[in-house]
Amino acid sequence: MRSDSPSRGFSSTSQQANRSPAKISALTSSARPTREFHVWGRRPIENYIARLQQQDSVDQRAHALHVIADKAGRIPAQLKNIVEPCKEMGFKISLCKSQDDELWPLSSDEQLNHQRVCLRVPAIPTVSIHDIVQAIPDWIAETPHGCLGLVLDQVQDPRNFGAILRTAAFFGAKFVIFGEDRQAEITPLVVKTSSGGAFSLQLVPTVNINRALEMLKKSGVWVVGSSLQATARHNELPTDRHYVLVVGNEAKGMRQEVGRHCDYLVKIPGGDVAVDSLNVGVATGVLLSSLQSTSVTQPNHGRDIADDFEE
Repeated sequence: MRSDSPSRGFSSTSQQANRSPAKISALTSSARPTREFHVWGRRPIENYIARLQQQDSVDQRAHALHVIADKAGRIPAQLKNIVEPCKEMGFKISLCKSQDDELWPLSSDEQLNHQRVCLRVPAIPTVSIHDIVQAIPDWIAETPHGCLGLVLDQVQDPRNFGAILRTAAFFGAKFVIFGEDRQAEITPLVVKTSSGGAFSLQLVPTVNINRALEMLKKSGVWVVGSSLQATARHNELPTDRHYVLVVGNEAKGMRQEVGRHCDYLVKIPGGDVAVDSLNVGVATGVLLSSLQSTSVTQPNHGRDIADDFEE
């Protein structure tokens, strides 16, 4: 029977759950409606379209594509792989002369690397923590990947947020959970910085990170927090389980209260007096790479909920 106590040398104050959530066959989107949104740049739009093409139906009127013409007044050749599927889905397409054109939706005052294309979308899709909890048992059964998702504790810089989303998508994470207080919002800049990775992930806003962590643990995963005060190294974690990684604020790191809900607290060794820590986006990449290396050849079954509590 598996003990709920983390291995020696790791910091932990967490308690286990006493029951497993019901499984679901697929993750359902229970997103809250958001304001109209503009996605700009080729890669983010390509990834957004790819996600749309997996859906049974698309709201044509809620989408509109804007393209800046080339010198010949035509659609640039490198954008045809975006324009064609938009035509097929019935989106309105506007060909603009320049970014000063009144039809171009982005401000010409901003120095944006829009790559001559912008897509108006109705919302950035999000799901609830309940959706994630229901999906985790199936993810555990289906994948040997060491880290299923991330939790962000007050990451405030939008470029860091976007970089973390890109890194999470690169390493095959399923979801990113983030708070709604003192946390960067999902903006067009965040999406562009993610290089479209935002559309490869389930994005999960939550009002209570601590409660979300407890729900995740009940679903069968182990929670790893990144902390400069930790004594254990990031590459010393057990290799037989699925994880969720928590990273904290750029200046203050992860809050102590959040740390108390982690099974493990780890740090990346290195640093000196002048530079004692990594940028949160860089640190996330190091940690995810390490957690990915914990993957096993056969899918394991995460926490054994029945073994954690006596009848």
